[in-house]
Amino acid sequence: MENELLKKLNTLNEKSSIKDIQEYANKMIEERGFEDETPQDILMLLFEAFKKKEEINMKRTWK
Repeated sequence: MENELLKKLNTLNEKSSIKDIQEYANKMIEERGFEDETPQDILMLLFEAFKKKEEINMKRTWK
């Protein structure tokens, strides 16, 4: 399932719909077991995921 999350994350960009982002967030929350976390903590997880995506993309451009 982690591969599916990474694939979904890689499809998200600044033109993604709110529905697409919500679908990714819901899958990530479920997969990682964060159903009981506060909305603030979940938002932090989303920011971390997008930051990780940026880091991966930057590494790809340096090669």
